[in-house]
Amino acid sequence: MKSSIFFSILYMTLGVCLGVGFGPWALGQSPAPASSTDHTTLPAIGSSLFDKIFRKTSPSGEIVYDVPTSIPALMQRILRLEGSGDRVTYSLLPLTRSLQRPVDLSYDPFANPRLVATVHKATNPDINNKIFVGYLKPKDQLEVISYNEEAGRFEFQLVHDFSKNPKVYYANRVLCLTCHQGQSPIFFRIPWAETTFKDRLNFDSHNSLVRDMVMLRSGATDLVSEQSDQTLIEKLFGGFPGVNDAQKFEDAADEADHITLAQRFWIKGCGDSNACRLAMLLREIDSLKDHLALYKKYHDELLARLSNSPLQQESFFFPDITSYDLETVLRGQEGLGRFPVSFADAGPVDLAEAGLERPQFLLSLVNASSHLLGDQNPATKRRRDYMDVTYGFMEGRFDPPLGFFPFSLFEKLRPGSQITKEKVISQLISLYLSGNSIFSGQPFRVRTILYEVLKGMGDSRAQAFEASALEGPTPPKEIFKEPLPVFFSDPALNKFAKNCAICHGNPSVDFPPQFLVGSESQVLEQMTALRPALMFKLENNLMPPDPARRKTLQDSGDYQSLLEYVKQLSARP
Repeated sequence: MKSSIFFSILYMTLGVCLGVGFGPWALGQSPAPASSTDHTTLPAIGSSLFDKIFRKTSPSGEIVYDVPTSIPALMQRILRLEGSGDRVTYSLLPLTRSLQRPVDLSYDPFANPRLVATVHKATNPDINNKIFVGYLKPKDQLEVISYNEEAGRFEFQLVHDFSKNPKVYYANRVLCLTCHQGQSPIFFRIPWAETTFKDRLNFDSHNSLVRDMVMLRSGATDLVSEQSDQTLIEKLFGGFPGVNDAQKFEDAADEADHITLAQRFWIKGCGDSNACRLAMLLREIDSLKDHLALYKKYHDELLARLSNSPLQQESFFFPDITSYDLETVLRGQEGLGRFPVSFADAGPVDLAEAGLERPQFLLSLVNASSHLLGDQNPATKRRRDYMDVTYGFMEGRFDPPLGFFPFSLFEKLRPGSQITKEKVISQLISLYLSGNSIFSGQPFRVRTILYEVLKGMGDSRAQAFEASALEGPTPPKEIFKEPLPVFFSDPALNKFAKNCAICHGNPSVDFPPQFLVGSESQVLEQMTALRPALMFKLENNLMPPDPARRKTLQDSGDYQSLLEYVKQLSARP
């Protein structure tokens, strides 16, 4: 297990939905693997898991979305799927760096924390670690990351007007990958300081402050117990079976990232070698290579492919994001506002109570996401070494290399099962020698592999994996094209995005100038070209045009930073 990753996997920093892509794949053609070039917003084949779960046939015979209008109903629909488990894993995040992040105090983030939820440790391979949902009540919006089995990748979607008349869109993938650099969910490292999770092993004031502020704002008197979590969920969203556990959420995001990595190696890493793909499966099952003698020649093919793979020229990224440095915020460094109680002397509950009474401090916390530098900024490139990614295939360890097809899948079928690693290895080799299509260059599907192995062994349990209830047509897909907040690696540009994207981040219109549309380098070029106009507007207090938003900009402390940034634009290299 990697070090813990913290926080919201749902970092869909989408900016605006440009619909950038490289065109659909031809029917019948192998899809491109989830790689550094897999940027098409709409999948050319298949659909997201969300599309498959939340659909119905209309009276006219059309396949349409059927999204419930409450969080309990949404969660129950997911949990109703066989083998999905009896509880979802969730976390609450009042301070967030996602698309749904607060930009001012138009709503109280501690009274309305963002919910993120997933299904973890499910026995159903179609569901487990393959759907992640984020919800913010004041915006009435869902963010969804869910898996597309046919394309072998995660899809990024938005649901607007969730509680009234849900409308489902695919989000601009290029802009999602600004932060979701591995094309999968992301989460934050311990101490999970932005969540309400109480980590009893690493409990300190950083870890408890956000929880205490949320609990106190809700009127809770019990700030600690698991029952208090359930009471809070019932008050905020109506209640659903779930456990507040950032550690488990981190595990789910981690394992989702491994699925994406495995598809890259399966399709592009192995190339035209079915023997390489066989060895990938065998190494997952035989994680310590205890039975290497049974498949050494195939393993040698895997190592040869990995040593000369075109993937060595591609980029890999960690899903880990560094947690907020709350102590820096509390101490009032970098102009974020000084906390009203001594950080060193006050207990966490004292800090929470005092902070909730100070709007200026709350605004400082909200503004902090626009000031982040380095690893705390989710748009910062989190590059990962190729050898680090492939280490698990080359060396023995206690876990499967990527965990996409561990032997534990068979152990879960029935306690005391007579299935052994030797039998599974022999059956996979037999399937390979017979030319079975599971080793082709198509994205692997765990359900299909389980079915073929169990069927070949004459095991009646194969029938449970022969077909999925999630198969069939899905609703028509639509790209979201309205302006949305964007995240840049340059904190100064994030201040522009926070204050100006509503007018200047819309690709659907030409006026006013849409200088926040495009890549970071394009945005800089556009702002430099507009420098005289931006200077005039800022110096004469004409931006934003709405007086209420101008006041918000002045109160946030960002105004002077924006002005100074525009002044030096022409001097930038």
